Amino acid sequence: MPRAKLDPERLKEYSKHVFGLLNGAVTSALVYLGDELGLYRALAEGGPATSTELAARTGLSERWVREWLYNQGAARVLETQPDGRFALSPEGNAVLANERHPAFGAGMFSQLPKTLGLVEQLRSAFRTGVGLPYDAIGPEGA
Repeated sequence: MPRAKLDPERLKEYSKHVFGLLNGAVTSALVYLGDELGLYRALAEGGPATSTELAARTGLSERWVREWLYNQGAARVLETQPDGRFALSPEGNAVLANERHPAFGAGMFSQLPKTLGLVEQLRSAFRTGVGLPYDAIGPEGA
């Protein structure tokens, strides 16, 4: 059977799509860390901040907070302001910082590290057809 000719424009779009999925995984991991480390709550409580200000509020390394902020700004999870500060919108506050709001969902990211850790076990499941037990992810999965 002859192979179809490669379309350079479709290749470019397809590559952009596939590697965009990887970017989503990295951003999801950083959403998890933002919740776990209290970065969203610090922005919600203290307002817009530079990396230096947010690092001081949270007791974290400025260098790593800066990278986190840039990722979250580029992914449009946080709003970037002209003065170099990053802000959590009211909607972002509801979804990522306010645990009492019905839209709060940051906890959904807590299962991410364990889920990614299952990849090696899933390799075996694909070969044997035997699935993983319900509690394979641990309490985070529930």
